[in-house]
Amino acid sequence: MIGSLVYSQFLPGQSWLHRLDPRCKLILLGGLTIGLFYLHQPPAQLLLFGLVCLLPLTVGVPVKMLRPAFLGVLPLGLLTLIFQAGWGPPPSWHHLSLSGLEEGGLLALRLLDLALLAQLLALTTSPIGLCDAAEQILYPLSKVGLPHRDLALSFTIAWRFIPVLAQETEKLLKSQVSRGAAWEEGPWHRRLLTLTALLTPLTIRCFRYAEELAVALEARGYGQSSQPTRLYPLRWRWSDGLVLLAGALVMVGLIAGERTF
Repeated sequence: MIGSLVYSQFLPGQSWLHRLDPRCKLILLGGLTIGLFYLHQPPAQLLLFGLVCLLPLTVGVPVKMLRPAFLGVLPLGLLTLIFQAGWGPPPSWHHLSLSGLEEGGLLALRLLDLALLAQLLALTTSPIGLCDAAEQILYPLSKVGLPHRDLALSFTIAWRFIPVLAQETEKLLKSQVSRGAAWEEGPWHRRLLTLTALLTPLTIRCFRYAEELAVALEARGYGQSSQPTRLYPLRWRWSDGLVLLAGALVMVGLIAGERTF
C-alpha cells in the first residue's frame, strides 16, 4: 500500500546517528551526494554502497523501515538501466550495450545510496531539529535578502507532509473501493481515469491542511520575532566534527583510489 512508501517517518532512538547534530547530518548528506557523482568505477561504487548498507545495522534501524528507500527508486533505476542498455554506445552483446549496462548500473547504485541516506536522515532526525539545521545552513541567503527561515520551514513542512498525503490518498482509495470503484482492474486507461477522480478531494484536503497549519503558525506567533528562542538549541560537539571528517576521508579515499588504480 501507499503507506509503505513513506520516507519521512521519525524513529526516536539513542544511537550515535540520533545524537549527531542535524547540521552535521545535512552537511554530510550534501557532501556524499556531490561525491557520488565523482565515482565512475564499479568497485568504488559497490564499496560505498556496502558501507551505506552497513549504517542501519549500527544504529538499530529495522530493515523493514528501509524498504521504502528501495521501492521508491526501483522503478526509476530499472528504467534508467533499460534505456542505457538499449540505446548505449558499442560494444554490444545481444543488442545490449555493455557500457550502457555499466553506466545504468552505476546510476542505479547512486540512486539507491541517496535514497538510503535520505531515509536514514528522516528516521534519525526530529522535524524540529531538521528545521533548525536547515535554517542555520541557509542563513547566508539572508545576506542577499532571501527569507532563509521561511525556506527552511517550507522544506521541513513539505518533507513531513509526505506521510500525511500518503495516508490521505490511501483513505480515499479505500473509500472509492468501498463504493465499487475498481481501480486495480480493467485496462490501464480506465484505471487512470479512476485514479484521477482522487485529485479533487485530495486537493481540497491539502488546502484544508494548509489553512489549519497557517492558523496554527499564526497562533504561535511565527514571524513576530527576528530572533526566536528554541527549547532545544543545537550544539556542535567534537563527535560531530569527527564523523564529518571520517565521511570526508572515506569519500576522498574512494575518489583518489579509483583514479590511482
